[in-house]
Amino acid sequence: MKLYFTCTIIVACGFLAMGMQLGLFGNHRKTVGEESAPAVPEKKQVAPRAKFPQELAPAAHAQPVSIAAQFEPGDLPHKMVFLKPSGGLHAWHENHANYHEEWHTNRVEETELIVVVGNSQKFALSHHRYPNGAPPITRYQYNLEASLVEAKTGTVLANRWFHNIPRPVRGIEAWETTALGAPVSYHTVFRWASEIAKNGPPIEPIVTPIVVNLQD
Repeated sequence: MKLYFTCTIIVACGFLAMGMQLGLFGNHRKTVGEESAPAVPEKKQVAPRAKFPQELAPAAHAQPVSIAAQFEPGDLPHKMVFLKPSGGLHAWHENHANYHEEWHTNRVEETELIVVVGNSQKFALSHHRYPNGAPPITRYQYNLEASLVEAKTGTVLANRWFHNIPRPVRGIEAWETTALGAPVSYHTVFRWASEIAKNGPPIEPIVTPIVVNLQD
């Protein structure tokens, strides 16, 4: 009898041990078709986009903008932004997009160069009257100052005054002609800035370091 009882206990213990190994007991058994939930990837933190053109404004005062793009002279297009001396966006920036899209950007992080454009100045050079009663003609000269600044460092690469001188009055002019002369154009300033962007700044020292006309 004792032998029978002992054998029964041994068999029961063996069955219990086998059941634990197979996961038949406890709360850790998986149900049919149950799968582990996939791990959720962590979202990467994206740096906020710099405010354009507000964060480029320091460059209009020859101060660095550290998040701007590095500038190296070369034949490839260089991203360029036109600003007023106050730091606001100049109206020429829209012309820039229409005529030279590959040089245009609306991102601070892409900007290599800043063209600071002053106010256009207009002066009457001469006034001409005709003896036959035709309307008189006034010749006007237009002046404009601009500076080219490396955005990342705030370095002024060049500064220049542009002067548009009107042609002389002819002996016979169209009756409706009353003025001669035109403001300095975007195209003139862009050609100047793009040549420096390709070939590097001029060797001559900069007498006037930055446009200081702050009247908008």
